[in-house]
Amino acid sequence: MKQDERLERLFKTYYQRMYRLARTMLYDADESRDVVSDVFAEIIRQQTVLLPETEEHYLMTSVRNRCRNVLQKKLIREQYRQHYLVEEESSESAIDTTELLHYVETHLSLQAQRIFHMRFIDEMTYQQIGDELGISKVAVYKHVSQSVELLRQKFYPKSKKEV
Repeated sequence: MKQDERLERLFKTYYQRMYRLARTMLYDADESRDVVSDVFAEIIRQQTVLLPETEEHYLMTSVRNRCRNVLQKKLIREQYRQHYLVEEESSESAIDTTELLHYVETHLSLQAQRIFHMRFIDEMTYQQIGDELGISKVAVYKHVSQSVELLRQKFYPKSKKEV
């Protein structure tokens, strides 16, 4: 069987499973498709020949590892964003903490408030918050990211810092 035929068979056989795994981990359809495409592109680039008895394990592990890399990059970007938020708070235009907490209590959902408090007041990690609330680190990340963005828009509307 030619390499093109093998790749086509792998694609038809495993694409949906690989995509579902990526989607479960990333909660993003486009990113999930990109991850799966990257796995197949790497197989082509490296001219990898997979043994029939290990091909599914190899493909699923590759998707899982790429998803973890994507999530790690997101967490790093979020840490930078948080750093800039703290930096802005300590600048001359620092906001009143009471006003910030009041805004959190009145504009965020109960779940987002809880996660915000656990992350910024209790200084818990994403993993600790996820374990405590029974949700994934990705869900925690999304809540934190959305909350920080909402606060940034309210208290620093002219700030355009990008990470």
